[in-house]
Amino acid sequence: LQQARDNALREHSLIQKEVDRMNELIGALHAQIQSLQEDARVSAVTIADCSSQIDSLRQDSEQLSAELDASKSHCSGLEKQLLESKEMENETRGQLLETEISLRDTEKRLCDTQAELLGVVKSRERAFGNIERLNNDVATERERADFAESVSKEVQPLREQLETVNAAHAAALEKV
Repeated sequence: LQQARDNALREHSLIQKEVDRMNELIGALHAQIQSLQEDARVSAVTIADCSSQIDSLRQDSEQLSAELDASKSHCSGLEKQLLESKEMENETRGQLLETEISLRDTEKRLCDTQAELLGVVKSRERAFGNIERLNNDVATERERADFAESVSKEVQPLREQLETVNAAHAAALEKV
């Protein structure tokens, strides 16, 4: 009977140690669950911030796309003006040729022809000035269009990063 009592006490002691170990394990698991819940809350805030940033970047991208479209339209207008100026230059060159022929044909009208030639030269200088200005405007608009396009490309990796964070967050929430 004494041996059975000793055996029962030993078994009770072993069971009590196992219960104590289980209680410690439950406490550690509870702390780990709380830590995971806090991590999930932090992740939710981070995802909300990222979503806000992406929305802002999306709006910026849309605005830049609109500006790019406007710049392209403006470039088309400038190119049309440049073409018209070149046509005007060609017309001016034709007028100069006619003026030179008139000068050869008659020296008597030299003074009148010189005045006309001076007017044509001034017109040509204006045309060249317009062409140079339009070339500068076209270059500026192309730089703006290139900048808008590069910003649009830079936004894409941020969108992909948000999708990755959202997927990771969803997976973490499912585990919790």
